[in-house]
Amino acid sequence: MDDELNLVNEFLALDTYDKNKHYDLILLLGNAVAQTGLMAYDLYQKGQATYFMIAGGRGHTTDILEKTLQTKYEVKSGQSEAELFKMAIEKQFGRDDSILMEKKSTNSGENITLAFAELKKHNIEVKNVLLVHDPLMQRRVDATARLQQPVVSFDNYRCFLPHVKDLRLTNQIWGLWSQERYLALVLGEMKRVLDDENGYGPKGAGYLAHVDVPAKVLAAYQHLLAKYHNYQRQ
Repeated sequence: MDDELNLVNEFLALDTYDKNKHYDLILLLGNAVAQTGLMAYDLYQKGQATYFMIAGGRGHTTDILEKTLQTKYEVKSGQSEAELFKMAIEKQFGRDDSILMEKKSTNSGENITLAFAELKKHNIEVKNVLLVHDPLMQRRVDATARLQQPVVSFDNYRCFLPHVKDLRLTNQIWGLWSQERYLALVLGEMKRVLDDENGYGPKGAGYLAHVDVPAKVLAAYQHLLAKYHNYQRQ
């Protein structure tokens, strides 16, 4: 199963980042993997973008993020994911009042919608945006952003490529998923990006732009689903 999992990992963890490009905005989407925030901000600090925004209220990943941060810091209860990530970033890099925050969204679709509404409040117009998310959600958030903002150019920064050996994740990442959550994400994200009646594409819920899924990735997913279907997120 390692080969199938790693194939699906690489498909979901979309990476279109261009190190030679200057972006108008780096947009970090709230998620459970704490290190994604530090890696995204490091790009901003190095001058990769004009603006840096964190989008995320409280959702199904917030409790996990809080528990991870509590291993290093004192964390106030009830904060949004944007506030939690900003706290972690400033603990490591120092205070930065230039960080923009969107603190009400509860899912990936709202992350994009409300982030762009926040930009409008600040009279900030962006033409190219670098998206940063949990790598297993990167393919889906790209399709979400392309549907909602078709005139904006989006690239995707893959903070790390999940790798499995002997059915175990080998990555050394702060806040990495548990094995059960990892399997649930892989199967749940594949279900969502498929453009069929059960997915989130135009033929399904209509939340995403169409995503082309290579035949070998689809076959790997179907093989994994047959074995691990009890883990699939609904």
